[in-house]
Amino acid sequence: MPLIDNEGRVMAVACPSAGCDAVVGLSDGRLERHLVRGQECEMSGVHVVVGEGEL
Repeated sequence: MPLIDNEGRVMAVACPSAGCDAVVGLSDGRLERHLVRGQECEMSGVHVVVGEGEL
């Protein structure tokens, strides 16, 4: 479930990488750099699309 600001913009999402349970901020539609087990996560910098769904 994404974290949403007061204006309805998505601010952060759960990283979709297996084994990474980080909640990661978005910058220009990309996952911000983050670490998993002391190394940069393979999903850092990947463009994401957040669609509407049931909350």
